[in-house]
Amino acid sequence: MSDTHPHSEDHTITDITAPLTLPTPEPSFTASDWVSQGIAESRVKTEHGDIAGLPTGVPTLDAGLKHGLERGRLTTIAAESGVGKTALIGQLAVAIARQARVLLFAFEEDKPDLANRLLAIVGDIDIGGLRGGFAGGAFPDEQVADAAAYLHSLGVEIVDSDGMTVEAIVVKTADWMRREKAALGDKADAADFVVLVDQLSHIHDTPANHAPWFQQQGFPVPSLGAQEWQRMEWKAHVLKQLAAKAKAVVILAVQLNEVKVDEEPTKYLVRSARGVVHKSDIVLAVWRPKTIADPASEGHEMFYDAKPKRVANDDDITYLKAVKARGIQEFTVTLRFDGKHQRLVELADRGGTYRKPAPQTAAQLEGRRKLAAVRERFEAQRAEQAAAQLAAGGGHGQLPAGSPDVPPEPPPPYDEPADDCEPMPF
Repeated sequence: MSDTHPHSEDHTITDITAPLTLPTPEPSFTASDWVSQGIAESRVKTEHGDIAGLPTGVPTLDAGLKHGLERGRLTTIAAESGVGKTALIGQLAVAIARQARVLLFAFEEDKPDLANRLLAIVGDIDIGGLRGGFAGGAFPDEQVADAAAYLHSLGVEIVDSDGMTVEAIVVKTADWMRREKAALGDKADAADFVVLVDQLSHIHDTPANHAPWFQQQGFPVPSLGAQEWQRMEWKAHVLKQLAAKAKAVVILAVQLNEVKVDEEPTKYLVRSARGVVHKSDIVLAVWRPKTIADPASEGHEMFYDAKPKRVANDDDITYLKAVKARGIQEFTVTLRFDGKHQRLVELADRGGTYRKPAPQTAAQLEGRRKLAAVRERFEAQRAEQAAAQLAAGGGHGQLPAGSPDVPPEPPPPYDEPADDCEPMPF
């Protein structure tokens, strides 16, 4: 699939006057099929430890996630403007790159400024000096050179674009993964691939002439009259499919526009992104209130005044709240935003020294390879069962031939796609 789609004309997605054609039935499997895979995965984890996901580099966040960032899942970072979601995206990118291949769609930020932000994160360099010049004319040559060399060693790939359609993101990711897997050779099966998108508002609406391709995949493009949250939900759905089919970790940044000052976000309060919340596996709301409870007064309130005294949040206390966490309990992590170095740090971290995440051990890498092999084996078995089910049912979802309710075959709603137009390029 290329950016130039073979269809050039605008087509109607749904023709209510066309005869009914039932969809191809989805495969189903017995409980024992899934139990067998769960047992096999548990054996690998027992031998090698819990190696299901990637650590984020923030210890308290990893403790809340339990299994880290897992393949095939969409994680959304939601926050209002200026709270630090772009800084968190950069921080995650350089931390995860120690143990995975990372592709960053940095639509939100000017690329030279993004480079300064990454240098500040890993090099303990004042972002103000990088942006506006260092006081006294003393440029920290050695410190900057060391940080640049470290970033180069991580190999984070940054897409040079201010925005693109979601299908262009899919195509770019597929091309990038093919190149990375070819370079990895035999190690590709155990490798992790992480895609970060900053942010959703910069993903352009899909043009009408691409709609038939998505219709064929089973998730038609929203109509022109759809609300903004519905279009956001659809884009998140495509990115979730990308994560699942590519067996990648996808992290999406979303800006919130309706959170009130000092209002703690919940999945019900995140109204402007409710469709994205619905499609995401994990939603982390970044929240930095203007005021916080006075630590000196907590626990000493009178019974008739349960609310503690509030003081200005001069220490930039920032909360990461999992307002949705599929498979784990919801949790809240309390951190501090280190604006000078553009990163979220633990409350006790006052030294301003970047701690490089430890690389995975040989045992962990072997465990991840075995876990991937187990999952691929069971996926192949289910694919065979699905093909057998489809063949036994006649190969399609239409009613049996000869039935009085069988409608006539409708004309195709659009030209057949070209041979090289894959359902999803994975």
